Amino acid sequence: LGNWGPSTKCLRMANRTITPSEAVWKGEVVIGGIQTVGEFKVFQSGGGWKFLFRKPLLRAFKAVHNYETDKVQVTGIGGTVTLCN
Repeated sequence: LGNWGPSTKCLRMANRTITPSEAVWKGEVVIGGIQTVGEFKVFQSGGGWKFLFRKPLLRAFKAVHNYETDKVQVTGIGGTVTLCN
């Protein structure tokens, strides 16, 4: 992936700890054939996650999570698709 840049942001985790972001990436994101422009931060999760969607990327995909079925609907260029969580 190209488009990497340095990051000086610190991220607050769910357990309220602060973790430094090491880099930021911006560009085209494609999930389930649906694409949008977004960005994500790179940080050491301690093995907790491979990829963590934050609110800005969820908003970019207009994501809707159905908690009962644990499925996520995403919308962008290419239409709408439902993903199994």
